[in-house]
Amino acid sequence: VPGRAGAPGPRHMGHLASKQTAVLLHTNAQLHTNAQSHFKAAKLDPDVAELVRAWQDVGAPLGLTHEMFARFLGLPQESPIAEEAFRMLDTDRNHKVDALEVLSVCIVLAHGTLDEKLDSLFSIFDFSGAGRMNFDELNILLTSLFRGLVKFCDLRPGAAPGASGDSTADDEALVATCRQAFDGHNLPYEKHISREQLRKWARHDVEASNFLRLVEGAKGPKELEALLAKREEAQVAAFLPLAGGGADVPLEALLASAEVRRAFLPEGAEGSEEAVAGLLRAMAGPDGASVTAARFADGARAWNAFTAADGEGAGRVASSRTPLLVWLWQPGDAVSPQDLVGAPARERLAALGLPTDGGEVLRDAWLEACL
Repeated sequence: VPGRAGAPGPRHMGHLASKQTAVLLHTNAQLHTNAQSHFKAAKLDPDVAELVRAWQDVGAPLGLTHEMFARFLGLPQESPIAEEAFRMLDTDRNHKVDALEVLSVCIVLAHGTLDEKLDSLFSIFDFSGAGRMNFDELNILLTSLFRGLVKFCDLRPGAAPGASGDSTADDEALVATCRQAFDGHNLPYEKHISREQLRKWARHDVEASNFLRLVEGAKGPKELEALLAKREEAQVAAFLPLAGGGADVPLEALLASAEVRRAFLPEGAEGSEEAVAGLLRAMAGPDGASVTAARFADGARAWNAFTAADGEGAGRVASSRTPLLVWLWQPGDAVSPQDLVGAPARERLAALGLPTDGGEVLRDAWLEACL
């Protein structure tokens, strides 16, 4: 198409312009810190709207010090939530955070409709105030949103198969995503995209809409705990008919049961049938003949906790998420995963015979240790 910058990717909506972009946006978010839960509890209007107005009233500074950051959030400077949120966003440790990243995260995590969130983002990144964005403005919007969420929601694009996690590659993928937004409306790259066109792209492009849905649907610890309780009920309901009033079920019967597979892999859950089969065999223990009700319950609890903490479904949990992992498995006296950060989480892992050197926890090793 004349006037387009670079070589455009596929022209049809529903696919981003490169495989790299799809990998970059294939991720999930779990909210396991008090700061994340605080942002998630905010309402787009009035909470975030007031934050944006306060930022604009002081000249829309691009860098926020800790004092400015806390003031905009309406929190005391010494607030643990403000300190924690600032530390998560100040990844280069220059004692400032990017205001556009902060606002993007606040908007996307807050309560509100997708259209309302897109309108709020559009108003911030339409720097000319013309009611439309050029290619560079859209790129800044997507970059601020992506980088802010990577920092604040513990998203790890490099954890997905095939992703490098390299910042240059991420930048190229974001440019490709901008191209796809323009391509979806047959717009040359030197033209502008309107508010309504941005809405349509975000709703109808598969990868873009899935990314926003995953972030919007991010759950806090209590929500995850309630979700896992429902899953355990479904898993027990699949087990009991096979037991026929007895105390155990033959392994082969569990492996052949479609109900059991569905209970461990409900719609939207990460994992594979092969991994579930491995779990059931681990539940059977050394003799491999049958699974007792107690072993089934222990294995289900361990599986559910791991799949919740393993947001990318990669079969491993990063060290930053081990407090969430052990809290979902056995909370004990801890009110939230935040209570297990540091030594408490390491002590739980050590008691299970798992590494405590800050590395990843692998699914098979976790299930074996819990059983």
